[in-house]
Amino acid sequence: MGLCVKSLFMRQWANWFQTLLAYILKRLLLFIPTLAIIFLVNFAVLEWLPGSPANYVQSVLDESCLDEGLPEVTGQIVVPEELLKELETYYGLNQPRISRFMTMLKKYFFFDLGKSYRTGESVREVIFASLPVTLFVGLFSFLFLYMLAAPIGLLQAYWRGGGWDYLSNAVLLTLYATPVILVAMALLLCFSTGYIVNYFPSSGLTSLGKSLTWWGQIKDYVWHLCLPVCTIVLSALARPVYLMRQAAIAEMEKTYVYSAMTRGLSKSYIFIHHILRNSFIPILGYMPSQLSNMMLERPFFVEIIFSFGGIGSLTLQAFEARDYTMIFGILYVFSLIRVGIQLLGDLIAVAVDPRVHFGKVRR
Repeated sequence: MGLCVKSLFMRQWANWFQTLLAYILKRLLLFIPTLAIIFLVNFAVLEWLPGSPANYVQSVLDESCLDEGLPEVTGQIVVPEELLKELETYYGLNQPRISRFMTMLKKYFFFDLGKSYRTGESVREVIFASLPVTLFVGLFSFLFLYMLAAPIGLLQAYWRGGGWDYLSNAVLLTLYATPVILVAMALLLCFSTGYIVNYFPSSGLTSLGKSLTWWGQIKDYVWHLCLPVCTIVLSALARPVYLMRQAAIAEMEKTYVYSAMTRGLSKSYIFIHHILRNSFIPILGYMPSQLSNMMLERPFFVEIIFSFGGIGSLTLQAFEARDYTMIFGILYVFSLIRVGIQLLGDLIAVAVDPRVHFGKVRR
């Protein structure tokens, strides 16, 4: 009897594992044409924009080029047409667009991101050197966001229609309507310039010229991250709070809540032991997109404002230089991270919510 039960369990586990692998494989196969379309749209946009890497090289030539006999007109260096053609040949820009696009896709399939037009460095190495800062800031902001959003949303639902509900909603809507750059400037003005206090640093990730222990380095790093993380969290707080509030209100209006109240259970007991747990299940479906947003999009402007090296600063430099290889490399890595986060979120939803089964909802 025990052997039959064990055999049945192993067969069910094997079937579940095969279904899991098939689901993951299907999602990855669907991602390939999606990524190709994304690349095609961005490739077309960049091709239509004026300028090229050859023009960038022309714009950064300094006065030393005069020693090579290049003419000077109105204080600017004029690069001969032959040199521009050589630069376009070197970068492969003289090839047909479709040929360049297909070559790029073939290389990216093997994760060969090429070399930067601007610096000549490996795009993959440059991105991986800057990526940890962006991902750490985004992940830290995501965790801090839900540490605030969950209790605020639940308290709004518990005291729905009260003073706390109206006041917190007014503050959140104001933050939601305020651009990220204004939130950052307000925090800098209040906490970094001495207008109110001068406690937090205004730029960078570390203090220069200080010899610190490993624990001191961690505290210094967190100290520098306070204002950037607060900027990201405050600008993104409204949506998860609203979703948490609505999920809790929807649970409060279900039949089992009224049944529990008729049995004499207090509202606070029902809220803590039943509504609180069930309210998190709908939020799980939103968390993957929120996590990718916090890790890949929100830190972009914050990195530039607070001047710490990351993917945001790298992307801005790449666009200024028309560094196509760097732009598409960043887009490719971000797309891989985004699909990985979304896939992980779907698997977590399957594990937490018994009604969901690999992209389908159990009735």
